[in-house]
Amino acid sequence: MFWNTDGIVTVLDAASGLTVSDIRINGAGQVMWTARRIEDDYYVSPHQVFKWSETGGLSTLPFLVGTESAMAVALNDLGQILGYSGNHAAVWNDDDSLINLGAATPEDFVYMYDINNKAQIASSFTPSPEPSSLLELLAGLGGVSTGLRWRKR
Repeated sequence: MFWNTDGIVTVLDAASGLTVSDIRINGAGQVMWTARRIEDDYYVSPHQVFKWSETGGLSTLPFLVGTESAMAVALNDLGQILGYSGNHAAVWNDDDSLINLGAATPEDFVYMYDINNKAQIASSFTPSPEPSSLLELLAGLGGVSTGLRWRKR
């Protein structure tokens, strides 16, 4: 639902029957959110991004070709939405066009946080550990758990 300062309430129908998350509103009164259908505690549909404004109405934003879900994380005053389409970082422009910012590898992940009114993006990158580092970590954890198991109380 969207309330304006005149007390007018608008029901955003795309939320009907869906679990909604990541709701944002910008200074221009545009609203965006991510939603998906849940039945019996299981997700039965992919994440989908929606946006709404008094002048533009309701839009379902597109996926990148080859991806099957999308998620929004931020909205700036220009109507640009930052998020993901599949494992690709993406920006939806105010005209609903979609910019592919690139894909993370299956082992690595790029976290998208915010987009400002100059279209500058705050993000972070978490690389996967090198295989040798991962083995050392697992060996160390095995030693810790073995030590804990043998500790007498």
